[in-house]
Amino acid sequence: MNSTSSISANVNNIPVLNDTNFKKWKEHIIIVLGCMDLDFALREDRPSDLTSASTVEQRSTMEKWERSNRMSLMIMKHSIPEAIRGAILEETQAKAFLDQIANRFAANEKVETNTILSKLVSMRYKEKENIREYIMKMSNLVTRLKALKLELSEDILVHLVLISLPTQFSPFKISYNTQKEKWTLNELITQCVQEEERLKQEKIESAHLASTSQGFEINLAVVPTDTWWIDTGAITHISVTMQGCLRSRMPTDGERYIYVGNGNKATVKAIGLFILQLDSGCTLDLEETFVVPSFRQNLIFVSCLDKFGYCCSFGNGMSLDMFKNFKAEVENQLSKKIKVVRSDREGEYYGRYDGSGEQRPWPFAKYLMECGIVPQYTMPGTPSQNGVAERRNRTFKDMVRSMISHSTLPESLWGEAIKTAVYILNRVPSKAVAKTPYELWTSKKPSIRHLHVWGCPAEARPYKPNEKKLDSRTMSCYFVGYSERSRGFKFYDPSTRSLFETGNAKFIEDVELSGRESLRNVVFKEKYVNIPIITTGHGHIIFDDTIQNVQSITGIQDTPEIPPAQVMEPIQVHQEVTQQPQEPQVQVPLRRSTRERRSTISDDYVVYLQEHEFDMGLEDDPISVSQVKQSSDSEKWIEAMKDEMKSMKDNGVWDLVELPKGVKPIGCKWIFKTKRDSKGNIVRYKARLVAKGFTQKEDIDYKETFSPVSSKDSFRIIMALVAHYDLELHQMDVKIAFLNGNIDETIYMVQPENFESNGSKQLVCRLKRSIYGLKQASREWYRKFDQVITSFGFKKNTVDQCIYLKFSGSKFIILVLYVDDILLASSDVGLLHETKRFLSSEFDMKDLGNASFVLGIQIHRDRSRGILGLSQKAYIDKVLSRFGMSNCAPGDTPVAEGDKFSLHQCPKNELEKKDMERFPYASAIGSLMYAQVCTRPDIAYIVGMLDRYLSNPSMDHWKKAKRVMRYLQRTKDYMLTYRRSSHLEIVGYSDSDFAGCLDSRRSTSGYIFMLAGGAVSWKSVKQTLIASSTMEAEFIACYEASNHGIWLRNFVTQLQIVDGIEKPLRINCDNKATELYSKNNRSSSKSKHIDIKFLVVKEKVQSLQVSIEHISTNFMIADPLTKGLPPKVYHEHVAHMGVVHIDDVLE
Repeated sequence: MNSTSSISANVNNIPVLNDTNFKKWKEHIIIVLGCMDLDFALREDRPSDLTSASTVEQRSTMEKWERSNRMSLMIMKHSIPEAIRGAILEETQAKAFLDQIANRFAANEKVETNTILSKLVSMRYKEKENIREYIMKMSNLVTRLKALKLELSEDILVHLVLISLPTQFSPFKISYNTQKEKWTLNELITQCVQEEERLKQEKIESAHLASTSQGFEINLAVVPTDTWWIDTGAITHISVTMQGCLRSRMPTDGERYIYVGNGNKATVKAIGLFILQLDSGCTLDLEETFVVPSFRQNLIFVSCLDKFGYCCSFGNGMSLDMFKNFKAEVENQLSKKIKVVRSDREGEYYGRYDGSGEQRPWPFAKYLMECGIVPQYTMPGTPSQNGVAERRNRTFKDMVRSMISHSTLPESLWGEAIKTAVYILNRVPSKAVAKTPYELWTSKKPSIRHLHVWGCPAEARPYKPNEKKLDSRTMSCYFVGYSERSRGFKFYDPSTRSLFETGNAKFIEDVELSGRESLRNVVFKEKYVNIPIITTGHGHIIFDDTIQNVQSITGIQDTPEIPPAQVMEPIQVHQEVTQQPQEPQVQVPLRRSTRERRSTISDDYVVYLQEHEFDMGLEDDPISVSQVKQSSDSEKWIEAMKDEMKSMKDNGVWDLVELPKGVKPIGCKWIFKTKRDSKGNIVRYKARLVAKGFTQKEDIDYKETFSPVSSKDSFRIIMALVAHYDLELHQMDVKIAFLNGNIDETIYMVQPENFESNGSKQLVCRLKRSIYGLKQASREWYRKFDQVITSFGFKKNTVDQCIYLKFSGSKFIILVLYVDDILLASSDVGLLHETKRFLSSEFDMKDLGNASFVLGIQIHRDRSRGILGLSQKAYIDKVLSRFGMSNCAPGDTPVAEGDKFSLHQCPKNELEKKDMERFPYASAIGSLMYAQVCTRPDIAYIVGMLDRYLSNPSMDHWKKAKRVMRYLQRTKDYMLTYRRSSHLEIVGYSDSDFAGCLDSRRSTSGYIFMLAGGAVSWKSVKQTLIASSTMEAEFIACYEASNHGIWLRNFVTQLQIVDGIEKPLRINCDNKATELYSKNNRSSSKSKHIDIKFLVVKEKVQSLQVSIEHISTNFMIADPLTKGLPPKVYHEHVAHMGVVHIDDVLE
């Protein structure tokens, strides 16, 4: 009993084997078996079989080995999950069984090595940790790497430890680097423990320091409660203590003393580096700081900051300097003189009274007297006497509040916001003066085409003189203003909290950010002015706290709001500068509807071209009748509205009747849309009257709403047959498709806007036919079309009910219906025109002739060579333009070999999630999805992979999406090609990876079906369960492929024009075990757990519906649908899919 309990206790201590712990599991197995003296079978091979001549010793050895072997096998299998145990071949010897497991998990050693090495180099010591234990953890990782055959020397480990230490250990690291001797690991541990104790002691001592100074508080890197003052009169930075000094040196003879204002001298103890950690998270490095213990306060010398590009503003004290600059500009640029200056009675303008009651003018007032300029002051407590300035200040405040509250930028950037507000107001006309201030000042009309939304995200390329070839060319930032003296823009980089200027940028201002928090209530302090120290170049924003208690004419302050009636007009005295001749007042029209459309931005502002006007998905189409009337194309829009109303009348869509009591009519709305060709040129102005069907109630206003739509697979199969049989391919458009449907319900609708019946505006429309917007409109149109077309001899394909076929002897015609678009593919021109005449007699049709552009897909044909290609170049250009990638560098592949995705990459907190809101990730994936569904099987895998993280994407996922766009930039001229062939047959390819999903360990299935040399159907999808082996994963992929293959087979069979379709549908896979399992009914312990629904593959193989065949991986063209591949292999597979450059197939 005791022996049994001991074995049970030991066995329970063995961890369960999984994908990541094989080394640990094996160690436990060997230890447990060794402790119980059961490891004999693992150490020794099986003895020779016993015979009658065997000795007692040989019999004892065999008995010991068999017991050890039996017990070892049971103990090992007990700690292995069933999923893994089922994938391992049966073994009767424990040693062979353990070797097989080791071989199975040998591939994981590379992953484990990479994981451990990444953890080792990324480790960082934290203050709360014990440094001895921390270094031992790093040493343990090195030991584990050594076991994985990656040996790191002790010297490398010492350097890795030093690199991982924080800035508090900087003097310690400098001390080590200056010594000639190298430390062993034990010596390093000893020295680090001593340094740790010293730092703890210093921290305790500094905690007792008390500071009574007042000023601008900054958190030190080491001493968190110290205070520093900004000083314009100092000659260098000064610290009163060595606390927080990261490195220091002794002063030279000339630096030993400094002299203060009263002539006394102070001794300099040392000169060193101090790093200030600000509340905003930024750091300020103070080089060459003098340590003077006799000083009472720490000082920051402003002039030293200026040398490094920093700028410090000190409120109204700069008013005189600013006025001098303004006066010089007026005199030089306008050749005029300033005669009057009006201001309030603040001290910097007016002065102060001394004790005798006399006014003592301050420098500003003195300067006005010296220049002969007349000052005019408001009476105390009457700010309305300076109404123009007060109202303008209020306008600035309102604009800044709005700009900041509608952005995600910090309030410390209010200075940039107010500069932008001034810049905009100088380019906007007023009611009083038709001309803008800019035009009055420069006599030139300003351009507003370069204006952008303040705070919008942008992709900018800053100037980097030391930029390397592989460095990132652009950076994600926010637009915060315009360059003052150059042609460019100013941007804020949130990662470094710095500003920089550049002329190369792409503004992402046409995408609404989702999930944004409620608008912030921006409140500015009334007496205290936030003075940010900002950079003039690519520097850091340092301070955004209060420096001094000031009031300013140009600062942002909340003064009492002045009612318009109390705002006094300025006294008209000496108007030489301010008075300008006025032109007659004109109404400024809305920019949206009257702006001139141009293809490029003017040379004044050289940026990446944002082809907003040419984006087929982002046209500035009117959204209301009022905008139509103001549009430059109003005549064309109104004509389109008249055509729509004529169609309503000709089709008898409604009768005007009195509205019955108790009945509420539904509304209607005009929808305006420009239709464009494959090059983006406008070919038609379309106005559509739609009902507001969202107000309809089920079972009262409608009963059923479903209507079928042809699938893209059906469309591609028809295109392949067109190429193979050289069919005629024409396109028609049903003008008012939905108006042809009849409705059984009684529905009342208000009269259309702008077309109300004269004298009968109180009447409503009782609908007799379906109209766009009704929930049942699409269904009623399909029922009507189906009834009409079947009466003409067409038969509906039961697999896809929007595909119709008609035979006339040996001639045939295929009709594809996609809502109101119709494709006709016929073997005979006469039958084609006969069908066209019939459709035109039944419906209002538009004959578009040879099909060239349908559903956003351009059709290219070379009938002499039997080639047809499907291209989405225009759509891809639109997508690239929409997401600012029109000028991006082309990419070689959409996904790199070995790229993996995981939930661990997703944002972990609200701050990271909020930062990702500025990227239109979901919109980008949706746009890529449409290209993948129509003509691009080569991006199916990566788009499907990125689609899994729509709810919580990370920056890594966004970068991968941009990589796909770069690939499309290179391959936008590629098209999906079909060719005439000697033998027409549908062939499928099925593939799967194994446990590719790092989160769920599920595999990804991929299949593709080929016809006429091109892909007609494909899919890449994550499997619904975890496969325990590669064979099971491949078998599940074959199940998905065979299901869809049967659908394709049934669809093509009903077309009755493809030879050889009665043969079993061939599906190729590159796993031999899968092929054998699909054809063999023998049960196996390794496959008995497979879900019964997947076994339908065997039934389909036996019934000769499909045939699973094995091919080499080199010919598996479905490989790009399951994983990333090397560029050369990837390009070969894509070419075999039929996705090739247009120049390679068309002459």
